Amino acid sequence: MMILSLHKKGRNAILQQVKTRDDFMSLEVTRVNRAVLSYRIAEFLREEV
Repeated sequence: MMILSLHKKGRNAILQQVKTRDDFMSLEVTRVNRAVLSYRIAEFLREEV
């Protein structure tokens, strides 16, 4: 499992390949949700173990 930080508008070929994978999950960081995203990611990781 990997956690990556990708630019939403990134057009690099490798980024495009990653974004189209079936096992890829995307979370958008906004001013509203950025404080709780770490908790959401931690919860997801606990479920995966």
